[in-house]
Amino acid sequence: QALLEQQMMTASADVVCFQECSPLSFDEDFSFMIDLGYEGLLHNKKAGMRPATSWKRERIGLVAAFHKDRTLVTALQLKEASGTVFWLINCHLSAGPSADRRLRQAEEALSTVVKEAGKLKVAPGIDGFPCICCGDMNSQGSTGVNELLVKGRVDPEFRESGDPTEW
Repeated sequence: QALLEQQMMTASADVVCFQECSPLSFDEDFSFMIDLGYEGLLHNKKAGMRPATSWKRERIGLVAAFHKDRTLVTALQLKEASGTVFWLINCHLSAGPSADRRLRQAEEALSTVVKEAGKLKVAPGIDGFPCICCGDMNSQGSTGVNELLVKGRVDPEFRESGDPTEW
């Protein structure tokens, strides 16, 4: 905790995402974040370790939060004159041979951004919605989640390394 606090004091980050936070000790473990000027939110679904998102309360406000399957989706708004709303997806996707579930989790989070942005009447910019997707994808290399995030789609013939349908 002391090392993390020291690192956060020098990071000068406006938004911070944590992984594998314990709901049993979160408030105590991360109480230093309040002293450093952050507000935060811990994923509220399921037991076990969870992702948490924190933001500098003087610069950023929470517009909305959505607790999905192993993703915490937040709409955050800059408090400066432009008031830009941006989306942050903090993931802790399923581990192991669960390529299909990881892809569903990522797709659900991205679909939530599009759907909820429409409800909030937040129009996309020229390049789409300002959206950050980060966290523990529990996979590496050429994966369905990577394909979705980089190309915006996963074609039916795509197979993730280790996917049982490859055999």
